[in-house]
Amino acid sequence: MVRRAVVEDSTTPASSYHESRVDERPSAASLITTVLTVVYVLVISLLGLHALFEALNARESNGFVNAIETLASPLMAPFNGIFANQQHWATALIAAVVYTIVYLIAMAILRRDRTI
Repeated sequence: MVRRAVVEDSTTPASSYHESRVDERPSAASLITTVLTVVYVLVISLLGLHALFEALNARESNGFVNAIETLASPLMAPFNGIFANQQHWATALIAAVVYTIVYLIAMAILRRDRTI
């Protein structure tokens, strides 16, 4: 980042300025926020794709569909069987809601720490 400071000195011309280079590193909270956001978007995307593939009855023999199912299944496992006769899309929805609540709480905590 470059900052320009106008020199207010009577010995220098009015159009003079001093240029200094300042390297500003992001705070730890900012880095954690970025990482958590990337992870959150990845998790929600996996859950959404998995639910979409199940709803459209995608072939599990397809490599991409199989990879999404392999990655999404552990994320959905804690929420299987919460309700009687729970549909697969409902499990994905419950998981997405819980992960969203956890993400929002984490963001609120990180945002609070930056304002103190």
